[in-house]
Amino acid sequence: MRRDTDLSEMMKKGEFRPIGDEDILKEIGLFIKNLDGIESTIVSDHILNLLEELEGTLPGDKKRLLAIIDRYFSLSEEERAVYRLGRRRGIYRKLDDLSDVGMYHRLKNIVEQYRAKDQGKMNRDLYRIMHNYI
Repeated sequence: MRRDTDLSEMMKKGEFRPIGDEDILKEIGLFIKNLDGIESTIVSDHILNLLEELEGTLPGDKKRLLAIIDRYFSLSEEERAVYRLGRRRGIYRKLDDLSDVGMYHRLKNIVEQYRAKDQGKMNRDLYRIMHNYI
């Protein structure tokens, strides 16, 4: 979020809290699901987007796009945390990147270290990383 904006000030006062990656992804899924009768293109090519592979045209790719989102949510909590960490650090670009076993285990170890110390610290750190991209 940009500094020196009304929304930024509201956040400082505790009047606004941005939603997380997974809530944003749920909203995108709901948006795609309910888009009927239009032709449009969806592009998710920015580092702030959790699923860069979420790209296609409507209505033709609607089922495929929703399947990508469903695939993410079918992952275990651990796998989703590893993916989020890898994505925000610029290591992962798509869900298939989770198949790199060596990288997966390195990121999993980092996730476990976060969880052993402070459950919320990883989310705060990921938010800071994302904020630096803005």
